Amino acid sequence: MKTNWEDLSKKLGVLQANGSELYTGQSMQALEEILGDEWIEDTIDYFIEGGKGNELAIKTIRRIQSNKAAVYAYKIFTENKNTNIRKASLALWAMSDIRMPICMQYAEENIGNKNYEAPVLSIIRNLIFDNCLTFDEVYLINVIDKFDESYTEDITSLRNFITNEFKRYKNETAF
Repeated sequence: MKTNWEDLSKKLGVLQANGSELYTGQSMQALEEILGDEWIEDTIDYFIEGGKGNELAIKTIRRIQSNKAAVYAYKIFTENKNTNIRKASLALWAMSDIRMPICMQYAEENIGNKNYEAPVLSIIRNLIFDNCLTFDEVYLINVIDKFDESYTEDITSLRNFITNEFKRYKNETAF
């Protein structure tokens, strides 16, 4: 497979009209383009189907940090949440591994849905522990406090982590 890097650079806005390159972190987006939507969707589908090698498939998606994968997994979730709980749940578990910031919005929309609280909490926990979100202590505490008491141990652990990270962050940014 050959990649036309010049065309891809133009498409992603890296190559300027004067020939200079303005790189601002599009390498993950470039990988999405090179691999293509079909590959990304097939990989998410394979993870959900549970074939041998499905963990490698989802970890590979995670490695390329694909927003397209997160959006596609959420599409599967929404199409199946009322008819196929298993498939919808696996789509959320996929988002837990994908770990893109957009997954937080998707997770928040489903807090309180008893069928999906475990994978929703996993999404939020992984985003927080892997520092995939802009750090906002108050916001994050408010989000995790929406879970019911059956997740008290997990919520306490997350709350402690957030509080400690916020203290560390404040110390690092203090003059």
